[in-house]
Amino acid sequence: MHRLFVQFSIILSLCIVQISVGIAACLGGQMNTGWCWPTKLGDWSTYLGWHGDNPSFDTPHLAQDIKAAENDPVYAVANGLVLIVREDVSRYGGAKDCTTNGKNVSIPGAGIVIRHYTSYGDPVDVLYAHLKNVQVKKNDTVEPGDVIGYIRNYTWCGSRMDHLHFGVAFPGRDISVYGKDGSQRDVWPGYAEEDKGFINPVLFFSDHSVGNTFSCDPIKERCSFRVRDSVGWFPPVDSCDNATQWYIVGKTTDGENYLMGSSDRSVCRRIPVACYPN
Repeated sequence: MHRLFVQFSIILSLCIVQISVGIAACLGGQMNTGWCWPTKLGDWSTYLGWHGDNPSFDTPHLAQDIKAAENDPVYAVANGLVLIVREDVSRYGGAKDCTTNGKNVSIPGAGIVIRHYTSYGDPVDVLYAHLKNVQVKKNDTVEPGDVIGYIRNYTWCGSRMDHLHFGVAFPGRDISVYGKDGSQRDVWPGYAEEDKGFINPVLFFSDHSVGNTFSCDPIKERCSFRVRDSVGWFPPVDSCDNATQWYIVGKTTDGENYLMGSSDRSVCRRIPVACYPN
């Protein structure tokens, strides 16, 4: 009996440690509206701003390029759910030469899309790009100031311009566009004739305060849930107890899951007790 108690205590301690890991601060400082700055620079210093004109492209810029140095950490601006991660987005690594065979030679780089929420519970999808050494994966949850990746070398036409490509899609897109590899053109564009759902990041973060928690309204948006047996929860963290919203789940005659109604944390008791590390 004593040995079982000791083993249970060790498992419980490990769970507590894993839940505690990742709690961070806004190491780049905070904006006036409560969001963390995504880089240690802590301001909007930029190479190219929203709708800026780049002679290498013939359409407007759909993000804010925040100056940074290679290997600088990139921080999550708030609590969020990682919707998509790709290491191989075309041109997100820059280009070696802009004249080879008369065409741009693009180098792939990493891009991450994270869903955050405003103080009104509205979803906003933030694109962090020109990255390397990505620290998160799809369906991970992040906290304010968590390091999600690092700035990579960005050289374009012989000019060194290391920076964070910082795009804001608001309101948040239908989550179906982030399925599979997230290869849809509207997810990753740095330049386009149309804004494709992106808005001016500077104005967005000036006009919208940060939300304190996750929220998800299945009636208004498609949400990414974790489902086990007859219980569903959001965000889709591994442990039911660590979620913020809970639902009763049923199955159609075709075996598809559907939400029968909202509930509270007590539904987690229906799941066998276990430690599910994130």
